[in-house]
Amino acid sequence: MSLEHNKATVQKFVDALNQQDRALLAEIATPDVAKKWTEALPGLYATMQDHHIDITAMVAEDDMVAVKMATRGYHSGELFGIPATGKAWTNRVYTFFRLVEGKIAEVDALPDVENHIKQIGGIIAVAPQS
Repeated sequence: MSLEHNKATVQKFVDALNQQDRALLAEIATPDVAKKWTEALPGLYATMQDHHIDITAMVAEDDMVAVKMATRGYHSGELFGIPATGKAWTNRVYTFFRLVEGKIAEVDALPDVENHIKQIGGIIAVAPQS
């Protein structure tokens, strides 16, 4: 598939997450990836109300697409062991996609967890040694 097709497929993946569109996920991803993300949607939106993703940069090469994302939402359910605070948050996520025969076969998302925890009122601490 072309680089433009791969980039368009990744954009559709982000659209599917934003719209909680399980049918679109099934259309653009391999069955394993579609199942994983379809099962994750309810928990994602239960803990991060009004969750939204914007793509701010995208680079494609061969069967790989790298994306810089800006995410936002409200802390509406237990996340990272922190009870819901209702606080608004923004975050960045770097995600790497691998496509096989035009479908997303792998998603490796690297969110800035420390930033997210701090925004919703959590504290990053060193675990005690045992």
